[in-house]
Amino acid sequence: MLFRWLIWLIPGALTLSFFLLALTEFDIAIVASLVMLLALVICIALMSWGHRYKIIVILLVIIVTGLVCGLAKLALERFSYWDDLSSEDLYWQGKVVDVPRNVFFGYQVKIELECVGRNKNKCDQYQTGRIWPVYVLINSDKSWRPRPGQRWQFFGSVAAVGTDVLPWGFDRRRWMLANHIVANVKWDKSFQPILLSSPAFSINELRFQLSEYLGEKGRLAGKDGWVISAYPVLLALLNGDRSLMGPEHWRLFNATGTTHLVAISGMHIGLVAGFVGFVGFHGLRRRVRLTLATPARYYAVFIALVAAVFYGALAGFSLPTQRALIMLMVYGVGLMLGGVRGLWSALSIAFLVVVLWDPASVLSMGLWLSFGAVFLILWLVGARPIASRKWLQWGEIQLGLFLGLIPILLWQTQAFSLVSPVTNLIAIPWVTCVVVPLALVWFVAWWILGSSADILLELVLYSIRGLIGFLDYFGQLNWASWWGRVDSGVAVLLAMVGAIWMLTPGLPSRWLAPVLFFPLFIMPSFNNGVYLWAENTSPWLIVHQPNKTIIVAKSYWPKIIPPWQEQLLRYWGIGFNERRLQLQSTGALWSAKSWVMVELDHDMDRLKQRRVTKIQFTDLCDPGTPNKLVGPASLALNIYRHPTYSRHCAVKVTYQQQCWMLWPTTSIRSQAYLLKRHKAQLSCDHLLLVPARSQVFDTGIINQQLTGTEFITVGELTVPLREVVETQGLQLTLMARGQYRFYGDEPQSLE
Repeated sequence: MLFRWLIWLIPGALTLSFFLLALTEFDIAIVASLVMLLALVICIALMSWGHRYKIIVILLVIIVTGLVCGLAKLALERFSYWDDLSSEDLYWQGKVVDVPRNVFFGYQVKIELECVGRNKNKCDQYQTGRIWPVYVLINSDKSWRPRPGQRWQFFGSVAAVGTDVLPWGFDRRRWMLANHIVANVKWDKSFQPILLSSPAFSINELRFQLSEYLGEKGRLAGKDGWVISAYPVLLALLNGDRSLMGPEHWRLFNATGTTHLVAISGMHIGLVAGFVGFVGFHGLRRRVRLTLATPARYYAVFIALVAAVFYGALAGFSLPTQRALIMLMVYGVGLMLGGVRGLWSALSIAFLVVVLWDPASVLSMGLWLSFGAVFLILWLVGARPIASRKWLQWGEIQLGLFLGLIPILLWQTQAFSLVSPVTNLIAIPWVTCVVVPLALVWFVAWWILGSSADILLELVLYSIRGLIGFLDYFGQLNWASWWGRVDSGVAVLLAMVGAIWMLTPGLPSRWLAPVLFFPLFIMPSFNNGVYLWAENTSPWLIVHQPNKTIIVAKSYWPKIIPPWQEQLLRYWGIGFNERRLQLQSTGALWSAKSWVMVELDHDMDRLKQRRVTKIQFTDLCDPGTPNKLVGPASLALNIYRHPTYSRHCAVKVTYQQQCWMLWPTTSIRSQAYLLKRHKAQLSCDHLLLVPARSQVFDTGIINQQLTGTEFITVGELTVPLREVVETQGLQLTLMARGQYRFYGDEPQSLE
């Protein structure tokens, strides 16, 4: 009896404490953990146990909670970003631990650090420890692509990562902390990296060769007449390399709620182990001599664990893969030793081991989605006193996962797929029983036979193309996804309670449970007006109106809808289906050398959701564009160009009796011409300085502004320029990368 309670109380204390750490700052979480601990001790004291048992349990819970706080503090300190080293050039030494990812400009390399110092042979800044390795990311061009397992030394400095998090943006610092990444390193190309050692053979080298092989074949084949290419999906399923997947892949999987299929984690590891274990069990149970002393179930568990470890190695033993293997091994070893008597106990112990192995994983949404999904599956399977048919139970599980994960998905990603119960009903068995086994068989054959096994490769690709075709049918539906923003934690908790209420047979009035979901779908109101966002070194101007959003920004070709734009629209509750978009003048985005105006029209659909219907691009600095553009709701744009260098243009945006001047610093000659030619028209309420590499600036534009004009720039100003701004009486606003400001009827900052 005591053992059963300990299995729940200790991981329960860990779960709640780490959950608090994941949601709040460390100090707040410590106070909340102590309050939770006091309440837990009081509950134990009121139980009808013997005094000895009560004392033992209370002491264990106190020790575990203290261990949680200590481990969490240690982990947060070890994995925090190295901002204090951003001003120094250092020597970095470490081992490449993953296949270099293809990015737009070259490769992104992940390196496990061994030594960091100011001198080649001295580790005065960092030296590898015994627990919790730390990693850095380095971006290189096409000239340097190291192989996994190689040890390198290179020279560079820590790149700055913004500390402010946009409400609609991606929290990069949180992601880096969860993945033990302590720095983005700017590689100094003047220092040639030095190869210290290279392994003769490793599984990572095999992963590298697989990425090269499939990447080359994918580039030669293209889409091959299909909606999207199948090669990046195959590569993601085999070794976890998703760098070849383009925006069209992600939008398809996001719209159909099947993104988890291409992210090797608990589901893949568990399904591969389950499939191998099922086949092994039914194949060995007939071997009488083999199973006389040891049951066939034990052999099946061992074979399943070996298959899971092999698949995890092929995926590079990433942190999600490690967590999945720990969960599986805890249950498998417990099953073989007879120490785990139920699935709930296995889940509880597995969570305990996972968070002790990697405390920072509580900051990863993948951890909570994985354990949340397993919890819901166990709840759904165990809630019915009478087991239903297998196919009916599978449908109930998919519907239960859909309802149970809606609150978390809306809270974290502002979207969920409406068609995911149907797509996952077919896609999960297809990937598990057809695609992954065929892919692994082809991989082994390719490892032995090389390109001679390509006939099997075609069979795998056809199975993936069939999956893509099935998903595309549902993904192109206009109502495939729901976008929305949830700011209230109370709404999320109410929806979770409603999901459990609805999915538990025997509870009264289950038909009332959907009422608890309603607060999730109450969209907060958004102010129409001008949003100013600092992206890199350029402030971008966004005018948000009820049926139209207008963005004035530097060209971001080749992306038609970049991630930041998609996240912003989703934050506002505006969705889109790229296959149904009407695109106009996309050539302007491609040819633009400077400012581009993007007009997004959005209307209400049958589900009362706003969706983008048309996107139009205008190259503002093109001589063929009119000097004045007039938009809805008193919006007007005036463009001032240089006659020879038209890309050196200034843009004046007027909206609701306020104006913003986007002033270039590309050429001192162009600035002088604009000042001389349009001197009387350059006065504005807000002057936005757009710095260029040359950082040349004609202070004449400042002299044209009235006292009190807001002078806005990204980054720091030089001392002489700051003095000119202050002398003229301008209001100086220095924006950091990632910050934004909002201007409605009256200027107001939402930083």
